[in-house]
Amino acid sequence: MSAQEPGKVQQQAEAALAPTLLAVVGSVAGTLVTVALDKSPTVKLIGAALGAAIPPLIAAAGRFSRLRLAGGVVVAVLALLLTYVGFTVPEAALGLPATFPVPTPNPTDPPKPSPTRETAGTIGKCEGQLCIEVHPAQVHCSSAQCDSAVEVTSGGKTRLRIGDIEFTGDIAERFAQTGNCEHEVLIEGEKCSITIHVEPGPGGAAQMRIHQNLKAPASVVSLEADTWTTPTTPGAPLPDFTLSAVPRCSVVPGGQISGADGLTLFVTVRNKGEGDYDHLVPFNLLSDTGLSGGGHSAFGSGSGSTGMQVDLAPDDYGMVHLFTVTVDPNDEIAEENESNNVLRLRVSLPNRPKQARDVACSLT
Repeated sequence: MSAQEPGKVQQQAEAALAPTLLAVVGSVAGTLVTVALDKSPTVKLIGAALGAAIPPLIAAAGRFSRLRLAGGVVVAVLALLLTYVGFTVPEAALGLPATFPVPTPNPTDPPKPSPTRETAGTIGKCEGQLCIEVHPAQVHCSSAQCDSAVEVTSGGKTRLRIGDIEFTGDIAERFAQTGNCEHEVLIEGEKCSITIHVEPGPGGAAQMRIHQNLKAPASVVSLEADTWTTPTTPGAPLPDFTLSAVPRCSVVPGGQISGADGLTLFVTVRNKGEGDYDHLVPFNLLSDTGLSGGGHSAFGSGSGSTGMQVDLAPDDYGMVHLFTVTVDPNDEIAEENESNNVLRLRVSLPNRPKQARDVACSLT
């Protein structure tokens, strides 16, 4: 070996130091950028590889560079290896989700659990960093108040967006929900709660569907209700439901979760009877032009204004609609007077507005 060869080796080592440090920094930066963009583990590994390769290869491509191309490749591989180990080892030790792909298990190993699971009464779904947990998976209702509230938890780094909460099944019309979940946005670890109410009637089964921003279908909670009726004591005072309007009506273009325009009629439900009623009261509304809607109004012995909504199509504008609003439409609740549960409103819709606005409405 000539006397100059050790010097060349030292020059190569010195030349490789700065690109190595830059390659490690670039590899980590590429990883963090893809993590922030919520990309897949494979894309994160590609980002780490590109970040590791660019600094040493730029140094090796220069005409006067002392770092050979082969040395640049070695530096890039070393930086990628350090980044992979630096992320994977602590994540495995702490039981955290893996940033990069990890080696697949041997065929003899037991299969990993499905991202969609239902264990110990909990429904769980994950898609990357977007996760939802719903507990319990089944609810039993023996009277107006069901035996358990439903709790929804966001389990991933991506924000969980709750959409509509709807009921389907044989006795779906008997169910309603209150709480702070519908149309809520939850960050990792946040929870919201749904209280389920059921109206008097025959027993049966239904499902509560919680729509969310996962690609998977809605989260479904199974519901089971016993047969029950509102207990009444002979001679005891009864409630008496009546309706009145402010009147106030408004249109919101694209205001419904489906993307349709929404018309809202603000109606006040009153209990003018001597008997109290502390449950949800069903209502529906129907127009002479075919528009319809329904829901439940929650109030005690006082009154509360309820926004009753219907979807609008483009052809519904420029028309007059005569609405009939009915509270307790199926006469499920014993009242002093069953003949005063109806209110009629005339709503005049202009041409489709570009933004939310009040529209003319009056009692008929």
